[in-house]
Amino acid sequence: MNRNMWWLLGANLKSDYRVIIVWLLVNFSLIVSGALKLADLYNSPETLDQLLTMLRTPMMTAMFARMPELSQYTVAIVYAAIMLPIMAVLMGLMNVQLVVRGTRQMEESGETELIRGGVTTATTPVIATIFEVLGVNALMTMTIGIGVVLIPMHGATNGGVVLFATLLGTFGLMVAGITLVLSQLFAESRSVNAIGYGVIAVMYVLRAVIDVRRAAEWRWLSPLNWLESARVFADNRAGAILTQGWFAIVLGLIALALVNGRDINAGLIQFAGRGRQRAAIWLRGFTSLFVRLQARLVLTWLVGLVFFGAMFGSLFHEVGTMMINNPQLTKIIGAQLEASMQHAIYRHFLVMVACLLASWPFWPD
Repeated sequence: MNRNMWWLLGANLKSDYRVIIVWLLVNFSLIVSGALKLADLYNSPETLDQLLTMLRTPMMTAMFARMPELSQYTVAIVYAAIMLPIMAVLMGLMNVQLVVRGTRQMEESGETELIRGGVTTATTPVIATIFEVLGVNALMTMTIGIGVVLIPMHGATNGGVVLFATLLGTFGLMVAGITLVLSQLFAESRSVNAIGYGVIAVMYVLRAVIDVRRAAEWRWLSPLNWLESARVFADNRAGAILTQGWFAIVLGLIALALVNGRDINAGLIQFAGRGRQRAAIWLRGFTSLFVRLQARLVLTWLVGLVFFGAMFGSLFHEVGTMMINNPQLTKIIGAQLEASMQHAIYRHFLVMVACLLASWPFWPD
């Protein structure tokens, strides 16, 4: 490793610091707001049982996660089960973006060619990107851990907090490794972005199908199921950390090996028939070409938002009527207070959905 690698790492961090800060704020706010909602609304055994009844429905299981099979639950256990898949997806999106910015987008802008014109090797940009994502994921892991600690939840332990945050950090590194390999295979940042986001979507869909069908024998297929198997704040199993860490290391080494086997501005998988000289006449202008290149990505995010919005909307009625279905609770607190609590649940649910959907299509560049 020469001095130029450290200069390049500093340049990458200077270029990406705004993106990193916003991701820190988004993840920290989601972690804290989720803990606040659960600790505030479900701080009694009765309300927690009502929440668990709702979370065990097929739609809620597909959306969030399958609850671990336990004889006794706490707010912290439910919180970890709900938040792990959601936060893992966001960590994955962040790492796809950072890796693409540090590899493919630099090559497309000509920066990599200028860097490699000096005393550097072909692997220097990849190594700089690896160090960047290592640092960012470590910082994100600490931020998530601090966010969980700030909100006191029944059943939360220091070991569980460390496991929760570390699981998300190693998941992010694993997705970064996948994206590094994709960056060597494909010559366009759009292709790497689309496939990287697609890999995360496939993980999520697989997790939903496996959880709804309770197909325990297939849980190894989706890394999101590995997170669930940790049973955070219950058994605190750390096996998923090692699995994700080894995958991240192996994928990083594969990416370093592949970068020496391709030319600059090229990918190991090449597509013929592209370029200005072969383009239709309506694609030779800047505006028409920009719309053509970005239309597929914008349409993909639009369909995804509509899909997830419809899933959340289908749960809205069930969330609101969760309190009404408990006659014992009505006798204890009265109908008027029960209606007030129902409205409070509506408001909290809407805030959570709005935050999630607003942060979902995060800079798909």
